Amino acid sequence: MTDLADRDVPEAVVWYATEHNDMDVLFDAAERGMVLAMSTLANRYYQQCIACDDPVGEAVRWAEMAAEKGDANSLLGLGLLYKIGFGVEHSPEKAFRYTKQAAELGLAGGRVELGKMYFDGDCVKQSYKKTREWFMTADQCAESEYYLGEIFRNGLGVEHDDAIALQWYRLAAEKRHSRAMTKLGIMYSNGQGVEKDIQTALSYIQDASRYDNPLARDIENCL
Repeated sequence: MTDLADRDVPEAVVWYATEHNDMDVLFDAAERGMVLAMSTLANRYYQQCIACDDPVGEAVRWAEMAAEKGDANSLLGLGLLYKIGFGVEHSPEKAFRYTKQAAELGLAGGRVELGKMYFDGDCVKQSYKKTREWFMTADQCAESEYYLGEIFRNGLGVEHDDAIALQWYRLAAEKRHSRAMTKLGIMYSNGQGVEKDIQTALSYIQDASRYDNPLARDIENCL
């Protein structure tokens, strides 16, 4: 890796700088336009690993520089910051724009976050159709699969279908998504879209409870 760092391979340069805590190397690489170094600096400032008077401001500055060069992770990070107004002025417009750019670059996290924006009508006009479109492209992400289950279970912009909802919840549950496990437990307990099965319901609820899902813990005490 050190040899690769000498040859200016981005991953190796960042590894060397962080492994040896040599921020001069990281700053030099970032100032020379190395995008990975810029995004790494943004993260280190955000995590307050570099001492300065305004770490969030520096994090935003480096993230914006990386975002301008098309770094999807920096775009998503900026979207989240503008969404909650942390260290920057709250701006739904910028939150949506940055998140959409990250999603369009193919970042699964960006696609999930954009889908959730459309689902909640947060920073953008609510659209379950757009929600489905983005969640369907989110690269088999548990969070997107859970929300697709919610859409079909509640008939949000589609015909209500418990069987399809179960399929999506199961995919998310296989990835240890506790809310999906909880919903499966409820559906098996009530016989929704599947034959009623208290033992299977309890199994899902207990699994969700192990991941500190408060609703699952409450249900477990009632089954």
